[in-house]
Amino acid sequence: MMAYIVHISIITATLWWFGKGLQGKDRMMYFAGAFMKITGGLFFGWLYIQYLKGGDTLGYFHASFHWYDLFRENTAAYWENLLYNSEGISSRYTGEPRAVFMVKIVSLISLAVGTRYWLISMYFSLAAFAAAWYFFLQLKRYQPLYTNGFWLVLFAFPGLLFWGGGVLKETVAIISLFVMAGLFIRAQNRERIRIGEILVVIFVLYLILQLKYYVLAVFLPSMALASYFIVVDHLSFFRVKWTKYTLLPILIALAVVFVINLSPNFQPDYFLYRVVADHDRLLKLTDTEFSISYEHYEPTVYSFLVNAPKAIFSGLFRPMIMEGSGYQLLSGVQNLFLLLAVIWGIYVKFRYQVKVSVTVWCCLLYCVVMATFLAYATPNFGTLERYKSMFQPFLLLALVPVFYPSKTRIPSTTRAK
Repeated sequence: MMAYIVHISIITATLWWFGKGLQGKDRMMYFAGAFMKITGGLFFGWLYIQYLKGGDTLGYFHASFHWYDLFRENTAAYWENLLYNSEGISSRYTGEPRAVFMVKIVSLISLAVGTRYWLISMYFSLAAFAAAWYFFLQLKRYQPLYTNGFWLVLFAFPGLLFWGGGVLKETVAIISLFVMAGLFIRAQNRERIRIGEILVVIFVLYLILQLKYYVLAVFLPSMALASYFIVVDHLSFFRVKWTKYTLLPILIALAVVFVINLSPNFQPDYFLYRVVADHDRLLKLTDTEFSISYEHYEPTVYSFLVNAPKAIFSGLFRPMIMEGSGYQLLSGVQNLFLLLAVIWGIYVKFRYQVKVSVTVWCCLLYCVVMATFLAYATPNFGTLERYKSMFQPFLLLALVPVFYPSKTRIPSTTRAK
């Protein structure tokens, strides 16, 4: 009990220290956001322990016991294995280096809190809140009109609260994405980047590379594409519209080279086979009623193109309400809201001739590519819903402005006058 009192006091004091200078609405948003994140992480753990009786979150926690015991018995061996052993020190997760890396992260936190799942979960949630708050501050600073919408997406959207604050690889990936996105916004607006921010970005880049390298394979090229158009817009040589695209083939070629060299799984002659193999493996473990089915699904470009519409729609909006039961019914409600939001966004875009920034277009590109290939490789709706948490917040953030009346949203008939 004393350990809980001590660490909850540390978390509370940390939140108070960094939030003590805030006033009024900002202060309320800060503490409400922290409460929502930590509560979401605890609810996630409670649901898995009480009802689902397992899952990766408890797997990582239980596997960390071996590392904790090793530290107590032989500290030098613990640090040596932590740095150089990618196979783990127990039979669990053998041959799964990404899972082993996650167990190492959990074990590091357990050195401070012991083998106490709830405290480990709270520290994960605290880190998730810190990254989301950093990202929120950058969004709020440069788009203050949409502050409430940004807060709702980052601190109240059910999918992100549930999957983005517990002891999961997705939580670490979301933390990394938010930190990188926040720094990108600062760089885009020509802010001075502090050395501490650079070091943190390098650290989270390493984390996401170890845990979710395929997310990095989509996110970094998307940011690079946005950066390219932002830069050329400020160069006099590219003032003629068509000249902006002259260097684009080089950028695309560099992105392809980057992705191919990021992991052996991205080799051109192997990538499609790996995606189909992952799909088939998960499909064998999934009730066909709660999965995506494709016609003539094969590791060929033709098969992927034919099934692309279903993959895109499934990755973005499924399971629908009629496809789920239990907690998946809640996912269906969330996906219905997302579908209606996208339809409304398309309507607003063309009805009011709203200009969409290149950053938002690249953000949408990231979401569509992620949704497509996650749906190709992950037919299980439950697993897919978890993975979607790594792009859904960006899709919702891109849609936030369409829910705000603004003087810039003038009907095209009025503009013509």
